[in-house]
Amino acid sequence: MLNFSRRDAMKMSAGFAAAAAAGGFACIEMAKAGPIEVPTIDKLSVRVLVDGASDIFFKPQEVNGVKTEPGRPADIKRPLHSEWGLSLLLEPQRGDAKRTFLLDYGWTPEVINGNMELLKIDPSRIDTLIMSHGHFDHWGGLIGFLDKHRKSLPADLTMYAGGEDNFCLRYARVGQGELSDYGLLDRRDLAKRDVKLVLCESPVVIGGHAFTTGKIKRNSIEKVLPNTMVEFKLKDGAGLRLEPLSAGRNGRQDRARRAYPRARDLLQP
Repeated sequence: MLNFSRRDAMKMSAGFAAAAAAGGFACIEMAKAGPIEVPTIDKLSVRVLVDGASDIFFKPQEVNGVKTEPGRPADIKRPLHSEWGLSLLLEPQRGDAKRTFLLDYGWTPEVINGNMELLKIDPSRIDTLIMSHGHFDHWGGLIGFLDKHRKSLPADLTMYAGGEDNFCLRYARVGQGELSDYGLLDRRDLAKRDVKLVLCESPVVIGGHAFTTGKIKRNSIEKVLPNTMVEFKLKDGAGLRLEPLSAGRNGRQDRARRAYPRARDLLQP
């Protein structure tokens, strides 16, 4: 479990907010917009599977009823691996009802799969997937995780994500302003692995135990690193999809064009 520092509070907010961009684009399923009844739980366990660092000397603590415990590998000769990125195992409980959500997947499948093995995490306990946003260090391990564990996961496995921009090609600036490929998550790869995708650009309750907030406008006194660039276009069948899935979804296509009038060739942060 984790120590609730300022950074950890940010992680926790990510656990219940699938970051989303504006617009109502076509998708496998679009969560309905409207008021939600915010679920109340009795207990929440957060297990860090992947993070930028791990402390082998961390000692258990308890502050105001919040307990933190160090993550220890089952085999002391094999240390947990750290990398830039994040993956959290969330276990909310209300009464006797328990759910298990996997939020984000780190940078590489080797790390998330290896750490799950070292921490003795049973993948069959996971009933829902969540992706906070479309940066590679939060979904890079996803496909490799599914390839190894899909048979242990529910047959009707669902992943909740934000907007269509999560599935666009991203670029990061390197050197003197050059653009480097920062990866693209292709929804077809999820479909091949029988994962249902739900885009929740508005608040959505997940499994009766958690919820997403929908789009949150960035407004902060903090100075953050430069953003990656997002290419809003359809390329080789992947990326921003403007075409409606059926004749009855033209409204979504129109909203997408209003949100991104140059969506075929637009590159923006």
